[in-house]
Amino acid sequence: MREIGIIASEADAKVLADYLLTQNITTKITPRTGGGWALWVHREDKVDEARAWLADFQTDPKAERFQAAPKTAKEIRKKEERVLRDYQKRMRDFRERWEGAMYHRAPLAFALIVVSVIVTALMNVSG
Repeated sequence: MREIGIIASEADAKVLADYLLTQNITTKITPRTGGGWALWVHREDKVDEARAWLADFQTDPKAERFQAAPKTAKEIRKKEERVLRDYQKRMRDFRERWEGAMYHRAPLAFALIVVSVIVTALMNVSG
């Protein structure tokens, strides 16, 4: 992740971040201690492209393509959330299955062990 620049207002930083998302460039916005908002790009191979868009944004932040980006970015985020929810529905976490007592982890194996112990005990007792 690399910082590509600083934008004075949070609203402008969010607009640019939304536009970059529509260009398939994921970003992160963080506040700066000296004022302004730092814009970070996640992928190293997208840094040059993002810097070019930043320069274009700084020359005309009210351009139509930038102002239309939040709506498109919102749709992209909704789609990503849907994909993540679907993935989480299909994913199974087996760590919980193998924790705890043996009769919870493998009930069939536990039942077979108990039955074999009982049968062996009965065979030894009945002689």
